[in-house]
Amino acid sequence: MIIGISEHTVNFHLKNAMAKLEAGSRVVAVVKAIRAGLISP
Repeated sequence: MIIGISEHTVNFHLKNAMAKLEAGSRVVAVVKAIRAGLISP
């Protein structure tokens, strides 16, 4: 609860990000996002 949002909200946004990245898991989504330059390690 560091930034004041619920676990449900986090899961909702992660699910949407995973769909946009065509990733089957959170780990794959993170790897794809790093490779695409969307996030930095």
